[in-house]
Amino acid sequence: MSYKISALNVNVVYRVDGESRLFAETVTSPSIIDRYLALESGNVIGLFVPVGKGQQVNALNIDWFEIERVTEPQE
Repeated sequence: MSYKISALNVNVVYRVDGESRLFAETVTSPSIIDRYLALESGNVIGLFVPVGKGQQVNALNIDWFEIERVTEPQE
């Protein structure tokens, strides 16, 4: 049986204006899931990831992140 990623639980510590901030949320949009998976693979040049409230941060400003895949069985 194969599984499809239906969501990601993400925790991201990033820097904005010299200040560290935390973004922790479950993301379900396929395009946003793709961005976080690109971050996880290390493909960060030119990558911006959403960090809530319509804001995005350049992946180079991310100090730490954790991604947990939420999967569902696929027939």
